[in-house]
Amino acid sequence: MFIHPEKIIESLENDFLLSIKNLAPLSLGADADSAVYKAETAAGERLFVKLRRGDFDPLSVELPMFLSQNRSGSIIPVIQNRHGKSWQPLANCHLILYPFIEGQDGYERRLSTQNWDSFGQALKQIHTIKPPKSITRAMRQENFDTTVCDHVKQYLEQTAKQSFSDPIAHKLSLFLNSKQAEILELLGRVERLAIATQAEELPFVVCHSDLHAGNLLILADESIRIVDWDDPVLAPKERDLMYIGGALLATGLTSDEEQAIFYKSYGEANLSRVALAYYRCERIAQDIFAYCRELLDSTESSTAEREESLSYLMSNFEPGRTIDSAYRFNFGELD
Repeated sequence: MFIHPEKIIESLENDFLLSIKNLAPLSLGADADSAVYKAETAAGERLFVKLRRGDFDPLSVELPMFLSQNRSGSIIPVIQNRHGKSWQPLANCHLILYPFIEGQDGYERRLSTQNWDSFGQALKQIHTIKPPKSITRAMRQENFDTTVCDHVKQYLEQTAKQSFSDPIAHKLSLFLNSKQAEILELLGRVERLAIATQAEELPFVVCHSDLHAGNLLILADESIRIVDWDDPVLAPKERDLMYIGGALLATGLTSDEEQAIFYKSYGEANLSRVALAYYRCERIAQDIFAYCRELLDSTESSTAEREESLSYLMSNFEPGRTIDSAYRFNFGELD
């Protein structure tokens, strides 16, 4: 719990001029720096409250606001505070308020053909829209940074030398030791593919950057909402499209089946196979780093949350999962 619920209610009432009847925490996502709630006003309006602690990028709100106002119905618009701001500072967090949209994420409900159609069209709109310079100048741009590889190597060295009293940290250290050769191979691919992708000089577009199944909200009318714009980036379109066929959408389809159904609505993509491989490998390295940081450097999460995070990390190495998907192409000397 970041902030006591009474403080959140106080902010909603004072800063958004709402009369709050009820506030309940929601168990969504695996981001340790975010907390979400469902609020209900005295008038019966339902609201989605998000608290984001640590670094906060205003573009995580400003960009989706622009998208929702310009052609893209797949974005949930933010509710502004009484000063016309899209977020409200609250203690060590930023509070962002949305209408509560009833739906299920892609982990809870598999995408139907109509869902895929909505998803493909929505992402095409996002990738082809041209935001104003006030937004693009402020956006993070892809620089193919591979420092995550150094961070993961440091954790591999740490777990090879150190004993952990925490049972989950101990399990993770044993797992990392058993997979050290595979992880070093993955990191080597990230470093080589980053250089090769950068050399292709691919055009940059607006990317969400985190299009896993949990960030696809499926509504009763079969339409899709793309949520959680915490880290938008200007990057090659493969930054987003690597999720299609990358064993990250929990669809029950094969990689080829996912790609075939998605690109019917997205349209011609002319994908760089090297860029797809880079982004898939880099995503796995980022996940390993994030889970190591959570499980080895902190005990803040609950036991259930820590066990779930360990399970997520280990699942990358299972047959047919993300590492297999990332390695499915043959890149000759890059391998």
